Amino acid sequence: MYTTLSTVREAVTETCQRCRHPEVAAEINRKIEFSNRMTRAAGSASVQHKKIKLSRVLFGRNTTEGRLNTIIHEVCHILTHIENPRASAHGWEWKMMMRRAGIANPQRCHTIDRTGLKRKMNLDRYEYDCDCGSKAAFTSRKMKNMIKAGIHRFRCAKCKRTLVVERIIQVEKAA
Repeated sequence: MYTTLSTVREAVTETCQRCRHPEVAAEINRKIEFSNRMTRAAGSASVQHKKIKLSRVLFGRNTTEGRLNTIIHEVCHILTHIENPRASAHGWEWKMMMRRAGIANPQRCHTIDRTGLKRKMNLDRYEYDCDCGSKAAFTSRKMKNMIKAGIHRFRCAKCKRTLVVERIIQVEKAA
């Protein structure tokens, strides 16, 4: 159960009704996505877009009850955000919403066996040099792209000048 898009949509609709937000079910149901790339999280919710993404790999390994809990978990993030946009992701408001949905003991993490699953690691390391001689290194490709595009500027911790991309170092993969 809860392996097809139609059964997932039924669970979303039921969760929204139990949590007294039936008007949101249709919007969430239009934005359900399965991802082959997710290998750590069983699901994720975009509260602004009212969209849930479920891991195809972990969803297949999970029990029927676990799949239902994942769906409810992600939908409750969206519903909690509707009621209180400043609520903490797994705070007391989210826990209350989970209880409204019928989950007596809300859990933050799954216990799905991840044996044999690999997570793609960003092995690039980006170094930034400052005229004052200090260096900064980041492993985030997103951060490097924001600096290069001029969207975001990072300042040297020592002299407070803007950092400039100096070079990219390829880090060897550990054996």
